Amino acid sequence: MEIYEARLVTECLFPNSKLANTMIHEAWAQAAEDLKSDLEMTPLVYKMIARRATHLRSESKKVARIVVVQVYRFSTGFSDRAHNYNLALAARLKNDRGFTRPLDQLTLPVEQRKGLYRNSAIGLFMDITLFGKKNALGVSQSRFFGKVMPQATMAYALTMLEYGISEWETGSFVDKTFFEHEWTAPYFSHIADIKNFDEATAAQDVYNRIAKRLLDNGRAHAGLKPLGTADQCTGQITQQTFANELLAYQNGELQSDVEDDIVGDENNGEEAGAGAPGDT
Repeated sequence: MEIYEARLVTECLFPNSKLANTMIHEAWAQAAEDLKSDLEMTPLVYKMIARRATHLRSESKKVARIVVVQVYRFSTGFSDRAHNYNLALAARLKNDRGFTRPLDQLTLPVEQRKGLYRNSAIGLFMDITLFGKKNALGVSQSRFFGKVMPQATMAYALTMLEYGISEWETGSFVDKTFFEHEWTAPYFSHIADIKNFDEATAAQDVYNRIAKRLLDNGRAHAGLKPLGTADQCTGQITQQTFANELLAYQNGELQSDVEDDIVGDENNGEEAGAGAPGDT
């Protein structure tokens, strides 16, 4: 169910059994409300919804594999040179969250690196998984994403990218199974880092600026407008029309007493309506 998957991505990717149970029941209730249905959830349906967590992570790791090779440039060759290159690259990416920074920062000493959470792999992964289709979670369930990309969503992307990198840490690609018990701790470690980063840079609102850009770019990738730019928020009267109105008042062409003008229009309307067709 999309609602449950959206909440996993935006709230907690690895909920404990109690939280998962709550999220599943709330997701069902929300879906019932959306569809104006009073159907009750059966044990079979409950299991089907719960399995969406595994499905989500399975599909996400496929995307992570593609993004990791494309952005971080692991070598698919079989030579010793390629092997050693991949070993060194994986180590640099994992050291001090190097994979979250632009690639040009990897050659610098750790203490001089900058650009946390600005590597293009993060946005690319989100664009594909959350905004790549018309029914993608960021499109169909945009209500759960708010105005900036949630911290839990950032942690979700980072966890999947780190998993993708781990498949290269031996120097060659190894098809690794994504085990929940292995990646729960790294996920919550990313959550902690993101919260600490947000607090440490709050004076410049750095995280929210990064997160807003990620969400706006994702929506643009899906063909959606940035939040706050709905057509109904845009006025249709031109500035020239306003200027003409002002000039008319200045030249005395319109009454300065607006209230009298409105009352006069109402009286004229009553007189005009007296002879309307069908009146008796």
